[in-house]
Amino acid sequence: MFRAGWWFLGLGWAGCATPDALAPRAEPHTPSSSTAPPVEEPPASALTPSELLTRVSLDLRGIRPSIDELRAFDDAPGQYEAVVDAYLHDPHLQRRAIDFYSEIVPSRIAGEFYVDLDGAYGDRFDPAVLQQHVAEEPLRMFAWVVENDLPYGAMVEGNWTVVDDLLAQIFPVDYPSGGSGWQLATYTDGRPGAGALSTNGLWWFRGAQIMNRQRARGNLVSRVLLCDDYLERLLPFTRQSFASDEAMGDAVNQDPACQACHATLDPLSAHFWGFYYDSISRPSIIATYHAEQEGMWEGTTAPPGFMGQQSDGLGSLGALLQDDPRFATCFVDEAWSILSRTDASDLDIDLSDLVETFDGTGGNVREVFRAVVMRPEYRGYDARLARRRMAPQVFASMVEDLTGYHWSTGGVDQLTSFPGYGVMVGSSDGAEPGITSASVSTVLVQKRFAEAAAAHVVQQESASADRRLFSAGFDPSDIDDVRVRTELRHLYLRMLGRELDDDDPEITALFELYDASLDATGDVTEAWIAVVTGLLRHPDMENY
Repeated sequence: MFRAGWWFLGLGWAGCATPDALAPRAEPHTPSSSTAPPVEEPPASALTPSELLTRVSLDLRGIRPSIDELRAFDDAPGQYEAVVDAYLHDPHLQRRAIDFYSEIVPSRIAGEFYVDLDGAYGDRFDPAVLQQHVAEEPLRMFAWVVENDLPYGAMVEGNWTVVDDLLAQIFPVDYPSGGSGWQLATYTDGRPGAGALSTNGLWWFRGAQIMNRQRARGNLVSRVLLCDDYLERLLPFTRQSFASDEAMGDAVNQDPACQACHATLDPLSAHFWGFYYDSISRPSIIATYHAEQEGMWEGTTAPPGFMGQQSDGLGSLGALLQDDPRFATCFVDEAWSILSRTDASDLDIDLSDLVETFDGTGGNVREVFRAVVMRPEYRGYDARLARRRMAPQVFASMVEDLTGYHWSTGGVDQLTSFPGYGVMVGSSDGAEPGITSASVSTVLVQKRFAEAAAAHVVQQESASADRRLFSAGFDPSDIDDVRVRTELRHLYLRMLGRELDDDDPEITALFELYDASLDATGDVTEAWIAVVTGLLRHPDMENY
């Protein structure tokens, strides 16, 4: 487990679990008998009840469990199932669904947009802020699907979208008059109904590239919805010359290695010519769908189709995708990967039961989530899943819930959007998947984030009786040793989910940090900022 981050405290913290301590507890030994076979005890989970509750709360809600929730949960029979059901209907699930899908469709963090937002709208909007809103459109659609128990297939069918009042000013949509915030709407420019596949938000970001026409779009659809990335295929190319466009065209259409991709990629990509713009900076061009350009596929030699099947155009693509078995298996793989932070194929974990859940519920996302977190491996009965590092999106929502701090500059989220530090802390950049291992960059960004969040909450709660992090009635200016230690125990329980005694070595180390900071600065506010910063950088804060 990654432990960097505590070192700056210069304290010998005790009680932090080592990798050995995270291994599953040994099964109790049952003596054999000559008259009866040994009784097999079930394997023990590597997670304590509080660790299991913390895991499922972070994965389904993006926040840590409250103190009351921690104290009420002991993983008695049926209790975990009830908690899971409650969390799957918790209001926080909507934000978690948005963050979840941002790991599948990296529109937030991809950076480069196909269209020129500055040239088109720079006189009316800050392009960086506008980009953040545009990038949210497909993610908000997924959250709508989850919240309303729609089938996942709705993401690729029908003329519908979810936009806010800013996007309604530039998109041709029937946004409610006088409305505000993210609301259900439809496009009014006659574009085919294909769910997210017919939205500006999906096709304005760099999933589409001018030089490669629509193939980048086709590959995005294949990668996101079928888990088949054409760019990762290994093909046996032969040495040949591409000295002319004609030679290149001949190779694409005749060479077996080229055809291994182009035979299926080109028909898929031919669906998106209505989103081809001859000017990327004219609002009248980029905001609307161009049905008159649908026939431009003729220059690519492949009409719209899917895996050898004829297509009637973009409006029929969703049904073809859903009929492909990979549509279900891909989403199941993505759900497992994001919620467990592991690759099922790497660990040889069979997810066929999750696919059955997807098929049996008509693609209900909430039920797939339920099936994932009910798996024994997820619940700690597989040592390989005992600890994992959380995604930046979860870390951001967790810290915001604890401290009220949202790291934003000029209206742009610094951990989950571009331009920001998302890629530095492990988010996908749109071309490569996100990473879960820590790096020097990760440590640096999280250090600054923790310091800013700690300063925010301590200053807020020192000036007000309202409490988010500190206990009700506690005055941060109080320097009485007994009350300070009591508050340290409260913070440790609230932030790390463990209830410790006053004389526990970790509480003692926290008190020493508080005392040293108070002596050095003479400022009790700075002392509490040091404490909260230290807890936010505790290894167990992001490894769960």
